[in-house]
Amino acid sequence: METPVCARIHAAVYKEVQALALPKGAAILDAPCGSGEVAVELSKLGFQVFGSDLVDDLLPEARAALRERFRLADFNQQQPWAD
Repeated sequence: METPVCARIHAAVYKEVQALALPKGAAILDAPCGSGEVAVELSKLGFQVFGSDLVDDLLPEARAALRERFRLADFNQQQPWAD
């Protein structure tokens, strides 16, 4: 059985984040964050993860999981965080 595309993407993201050797507590922006699955898993690894997406009415899980760290955003504009 072939691995679902989303699982391969998630695995690739985790691998890339590990390769960066970021310190625990480092801030990461997951955009677009979709349902927030990657953001939640990265949070469990000790990172301060923020997420943004174009819509949240289709994917309320991201807002529920990230709470104040979730923002709606137009990716053609500056993101709603300072840096």
